[in-house]
Parts: sequence; structure tokens; C-alpha cells
Amino acid sequence: MRPGRTLCASLEEIAGLVALEPGVLGVEVAGPDTWGAPEPHLVAYATREAGSTVAQRAKAIAAGFGVAVTCEIAHHEGDDYLDAWKAFHPPLWCGRTRSLLVQPSWLAPPTEPPPTTVILDPGRAFGTGRHASTRLCLDWIADRARPFPRTVLDLGCGSGVLAIAASLRFGAEVEAVDADPDAVATTRENAAANHAPLRAFAADVASAPPGPFDCVLANIRPDVLVPNATAILDRVREGGVAVLSGILTEEADRVRRTYEAAGARTHAAAERDGWTLVEAHRPARAPR
Repeated sequence: MRPGRTLCASLEEIAGLVALEPGVLGVEVAGPDTWGAPEPHLVAYATREAGSTVAQRAKAIAAGFGVAVTCEIAHHEGDDYLDAWKAFHPPLWCGRTRSLLVQPSWLAPPTEPPPTTVILDPGRAFGTGRHASTRLCLDWIADRARPFPRTVLDLGCGSGVLAIAASLRFGAEVEAVDADPDAVATTRENAAANHAPLRAFAADVASAPPGPFDCVLANIRPDVLVPNATAILDRVREGGVAVLSGILTEEADRVRRTYEAAGARTHAAAERDGWTLVEAHRPARAPR
């Protein structure tokens, strides 16, 4: 395994390469902090004909990361396949006090529901909340103390899970943007299903609403966060915060230096499975 990397973080990279193999229809990475799996593992969905070849390639790819793996092949047909897929999406409890729950629609609500529940089915847009970087943001929303932000911008909304969670938990006015029109459509559908009164539309960072917002959520990779630091901070009101995720732990210092150079006060607020969440606070102007 590469120095400084957790097994789950390495599996994310392995999954990205396995997904490119012929016959692979999709991949999932599971672990104790994602789907409650007993140990980190990767599931690749492939055509029946490609199964054996994909298993061999997965071993070879993992070996390149210094990870030794064993592979099992299981065949599923029709509804049996769907039931197996659903088994990888149990309820996701977020926050130190488990005050936020994300779960798919096919599961019954818990007997003692938390203050905030987001119903979210895996769909065509990225983001079921189970990736470590998204979990960091959900935990931040769940654990945020009052006063809650009154206005929130979600940059790169994907499925809308963060925007919906912020809308329901904070009672905030939320705007969500993504460069992918499919993500915007999915966010609108999921928001309607959760009765979350947010607005979502297609835009990149440069054309996102100017705000300013009490909170900007940006679960985006540093290749977008770093060159757009000024544009993102410009959308944060004085005294507000940009919540930056999608950052590998070894990249956090570079992101922090960039945002501090743009005038923010930063700190690494949380870490999970090799990913780090950075808070970038825009200082309030001193009264005259």
C-alpha cells in the first residue's frame, strides 16, 4: 500500500481503474465507515462473460498499489441482482450524536427517527453520501451548532444530498449548482421527494450565484478548489465559512495555503479514510 494511504483510500483508486475494464458496469467500495461492512472491500458489477477476467485484472491492479486481495464471483439474475445491489445501501447515520440519517426509500424509517432524515436512492448522479469526502460534509452539517447558517450554496451538488441535508437541518435558503445537467435534474427530483425547498441549476464556479452566503459547501477536488479559491471565498459573507472537502489528506496543506493567501483563516476540521475536510473562514470586518 502506498505510504500514508489508508486501505479505503487505496481501494477508491483501485475502483476507478477497475471501472475502466471492459464488461464492468459499475463499482462500489464498502467499509466499516461507509456501509457498515466488516472490512474494506470492493464490489464490481460486470457482465457474466467478463467476470473471471475482471477478477484477474482487479488482483493485478490491486497488486500495483501493494494491496493483496482475494476475489469471489457471484452470479445474479433479475430481481436477485437488484436485491443484492440494495444490500449495499443500508441506512447512513451521520454526526457524533447520529442526528442526521440518509437512507434509501425502500427501507422503513427507524422506530426513533433522528431530527433530520434524507431519503436518497442511488441514481444517475454521483453522491449517495457514502464516499468519505461526502460523509465528512454530512457529519459537519449534522454536528453544526446553532446559530445555523441562513443561506447556503452547494457547489458541485451531484445528487443533492448535501443541499437537501442543509435545507432540512438548518432551515436555510439553499442554492445548488453543478456543471452536469443530469446532476441538477437529479437534485431537483431528490429535493422534491424530501420536500426540501431549494433551488438547483446548471452552473460552474464562475457562474454560480454571487451570494454572499453564510456557508458554501464545496465537495470538489483540489484541481477545482485551488484555482477558484478567490471566486469561492467571494461567495462567502464576512464571518461566514467555506466547507471544503474532496481533498486527500496529503493535499490539505496546499489547499489551506491557497485559501489563506486569498484572505481566509483555515483549519483541517476532520479526517476520514485518507480524506480531509477544511474549513475556510472569511474574517468579519472589524467595526469602525
